[in-house]
Amino acid sequence: MSATAPPGTSAASRSSSSTSTTFKAINDGIGHLAGDTVLAQLADRVRTVVRTSDVACRVGGDEFAVILPESSLDDAEHLFRRLGHVVSERASGPVDRLAISGGVAELQPGDTTVTFFERADEALYRAKQSGKAQAIAANDA
Repeated sequence: MSATAPPGTSAASRSSSSTSTTFKAINDGIGHLAGDTVLAQLADRVRTVVRTSDVACRVGGDEFAVILPESSLDDAEHLFRRLGHVVSERASGPVDRLAISGGVAELQPGDTTVTFFERADEALYRAKQSGKAQAIAANDA
């Protein structure tokens, strides 16, 4: 396991999964139960990779967040690569292999929960716009 950053720092990784089609297309094409099955399998795979101290949760739709206490931006990017591997290694229910995009942010002095997640969300949006299946770090200057 990677070394963690000094106490008081943390990173967030916000991910969205995608296939050659979108989850909306899965839900519309083969039904919401199939989409729910895919999301449940995705969550199971996420649980195999995150540490017990990490907090993985579904934000909404096909978006998930992973809070990494006492971790650096590099730790979050490493976790994203591991997540990408376990998510894409085999088919998920009725759909082909999944790929994920990620936005990664590190907690900055003066951050609120909102500003922290806004940066991760903006980075996720940029990752999706840049061709998906990648992680982009938030500009934390």
